[in-house]
Amino acid sequence: MRVLLTLLLFALLAPAQRVVNARAGMIYYAEGIITVDGQSVRSTGRPPLLQTGQVAASQRGHAEILVGPDVVLWTGTGAEVRFDNTSVAEAHVSLLAGSVMIEIKRATAGNRLQIQVGNRTPEVRQVGIYRFDLAPQRMRAFNGEIVLREQNIKAMRGQEIAEDMLHVFDRRDTDEFFYWTALRSLTLERDSGIARQWKRKGDTDVGHTGFDVTFPRDLAAARIKYLAASASGVVYAVDGEISERLPLRIGQANSVRTHNSKAEIFLGVGIVAYIADNSVIRVEDGRTWTPAIAIEEGKAVIEVAASRESPLLRVRIGETTTHLLTPGVYEVDAQSGTLLIYRGESETQYNGSPFRAREGQRINVKQPTVASSFDRKDQDALFRWAADASFRLYRSQGAFMTAWVPDIIEQKAKHKVFGQRPDYRGRRFP
Repeated sequence: MRVLLTLLLFALLAPAQRVVNARAGMIYYAEGIITVDGQSVRSTGRPPLLQTGQVAASQRGHAEILVGPDVVLWTGTGAEVRFDNTSVAEAHVSLLAGSVMIEIKRATAGNRLQIQVGNRTPEVRQVGIYRFDLAPQRMRAFNGEIVLREQNIKAMRGQEIAEDMLHVFDRRDTDEFFYWTALRSLTLERDSGIARQWKRKGDTDVGHTGFDVTFPRDLAAARIKYLAASASGVVYAVDGEISERLPLRIGQANSVRTHNSKAEIFLGVGIVAYIADNSVIRVEDGRTWTPAIAIEEGKAVIEVAASRESPLLRVRIGETTTHLLTPGVYEVDAQSGTLLIYRGESETQYNGSPFRAREGQRINVKQPTVASSFDRKDQDALFRWAADASFRLYRSQGAFMTAWVPDIIEQKAKHKVFGQRPDYRGRRFP
């Protein structure tokens, strides 16, 4: 689950753009193990330029290939692509395995890009974000237009072509590859003077209508958001011993066990679980728009920040499932089945009926028949550690993951559940 970085940014984009103006197929950036015709590609100081007929494969990781001055193709893990025509005006790429994503940042009159996907050859010309998968075969237009001339089919924003049929797809149906390309798109614009698609949103963010993603302008913070948004179950910090390198992706259906340590796990944008010692948490749904976990042993404090990207979180304890419905702070004990709601609201499915609980209430999720009140000032060691961890996350580039609010006048940061701490920066990002 470690990411092997074998390639870094090869060169400044200015000389690279002069080359790509004439030909398509320059591997500009890569992460992981990348090969061309079976030979490993390593940093040589010059970007590798694919020749007609050569096959580039991203066995483990991703590659970024410049197709034109304002056209970028990214390969997913396990993808293989062949450039059958490296002319910028008539570029033709065959998808031999896996998935690719394409961004056209600015359309050029007369230029067209054809992607061979199985026995179909869709064409893209317009500014937009596109994804092509070989197995199962599908062609998605997150933004823009895909034309399949043989079948006289045209897919526009939010539509996909699968089995020669036009469908509407859920644009939230994304994965790590999607968010990696979004992060690279932002980074590439920062590195170069090419057409700008990322627009300023507020004081600290930028957004892209094609990706429908908002990132912090700070690239280090944007990378944290990429981690949080790409998959539910990313171990971001550990207080104690760990044998793996962080951040660590748990992966769907896998679990993380803490021994003499505590862990901080991203379950989506704005959802963080603070795990106690000697606890076991399993990721039952790794999609960040429908995250679900099972707390099999031990305890966890879960913070849900107010964010348009924070979905409902499903938490299974034993045979029952509890939905955390609103932003807040919740503490769950798997052994006793106790749920403490410091702030927020929950709904537990029990014997086919929903049982709701709200702020300041305690319930037994294994048999939720009655809710009682509890003293929210009576806080255990895990709660206090979670408060400290949340404040550390706020002070890092991951400020958007928590509900801390800066008070510039009083030089403090305030949290409706965790209280307040001195904060002399007066702003979220250092």
